[in-house]
Amino acid sequence: MDLSDLPDVLTQDGTDISIANPCIYLRLNNPMQPYRLTARTGMTITSHHGEQLADYSINNPYFTIGNNHDDGIYAFCLSPTDPANRPEDFAAAEYVPFASLSNVLSGHGLPSSLSISLDNPCLPDQKVDGLPLGVELGSIHGNYLFRAPIALKEGSTIVYADEATGWGSEDFDHVTITELNIRATIQCDIPIALDIKANPIDAGGNIINNVSIEGVHIADGSQPQEVNIRITGNITGLDGIRYEAVATAGPDGGALRPDMNIRVSNLRPTVSGYYEKEL
Repeated sequence: MDLSDLPDVLTQDGTDISIANPCIYLRLNNPMQPYRLTARTGMTITSHHGEQLADYSINNPYFTIGNNHDDGIYAFCLSPTDPANRPEDFAAAEYVPFASLSNVLSGHGLPSSLSISLDNPCLPDQKVDGLPLGVELGSIHGNYLFRAPIALKEGSTIVYADEATGWGSEDFDHVTITELNIRATIQCDIPIALDIKANPIDAGGNIINNVSIEGVHIADGSQPQEVNIRITGNITGLDGIRYEAVATAGPDGGALRPDMNIRVSNLRPTVSGYYEKEL
């Protein structure tokens, strides 16, 4: 499953989210249905973060594909908790606990894709009567629907970072800044609180250290808000700032839509300090 169509606000490094109750609706056949035999299989989802892989499996080693449907087709609902509302064509699906499914998008940034595998599909020990030998018995196959409304679990983190550069000049390089105030307008559609800070950077894009940063906290970012980030210390060679907004879900979580964004605008720096140049 390609995840390139996730909301832009979720795609930056440092984002680490857990989903409240994603669901996989699965429909499988039982090739042993004509012989009234049950089959069983496990299931694992693998998330791909570049070369890093993480596996998430159902709670139990396997679930059973029955033998009592005339068409040999069986439906399942795999999720952390049995959802109250299901798609109509999966209303009667058997529930299979899958607690770790909430974490398939977690990690350092979001995965680029997810892959699904059925683990060790087989026939459990059971009485067999009239099974033909030397005959191809078929394979387990089916289709799935992955429904993951992005309702965040407590502790989920969304990071938005950007930078404004090009402030340096030959004269400005001789300025030592003792106080830098960054004023900006922040608008966030995400219904959870934001912590915002900024780091001064030099012309090489390196963070200028040995400064003290007083960031800001926005309890509800749904309306545009004016903020002021104060940086104090001896800053030389300033070429811009790298700012970061971190949204962390509280106990009530928060649901996301594809059109949600974090926007920083009207960025206005003011400085105090001294200018020193040999003539």
